[in-house]
Amino acid sequence: MKMIKTFLTASALIVMVMCIAGCASASSTSGSGASSQPKRASNALFDQLDPVIEKTFDNLSGRLNPRLRIALLPPNSADASAGQYVFDELYIMFVNSNMYDMVDRADIDKAIGELNFSWNGLVDDSTAANFGKFLGAQVVAFGNLPDIGTDRRRMVYRAIEVETGRMLGISSERF
Repeated sequence: MKMIKTFLTASALIVMVMCIAGCASASSTSGSGASSQPKRASNALFDQLDPVIEKTFDNLSGRLNPRLRIALLPPNSADASAGQYVFDELYIMFVNSNMYDMVDRADIDKAIGELNFSWNGLVDDSTAANFGKFLGAQVVAFGNLPDIGTDRRRMVYRAIEVETGRMLGISSERF
């Protein structure tokens, strides 16, 4: 019975990921003909992000029990370099805190690639929890770094308990 449940869970995850990937590719091909090159963040943006990343780490780590196995996922961002910067810095902070068992970044990248998973704004709490189960994590942290115009930006990160889908913490920081 347990094997059937595991198979059904894995099958449901694969179907869900395929649907998300299909929706993402359909929406990207029906765009306005804009350049396919990702936006690049300036050094000034990175300087603005540093305190936001620190506050995000403080907010989330203050809500998480030590020794949890955490899968930190890159934020959904129109600016690929800013999203990668946020991911890199948050990952470093979690690892260097020596409080958590982090899912290896190579495993996260491999899983995203193998599942053809796309973070084009289509991730919700249950999707993230299922992805965390696939990675063997107890908690998955994921976020958004949307561009809200030139002067107002905000980064939001959530931490979800994989087993229950319960929200453990959320951080929303303006910069």
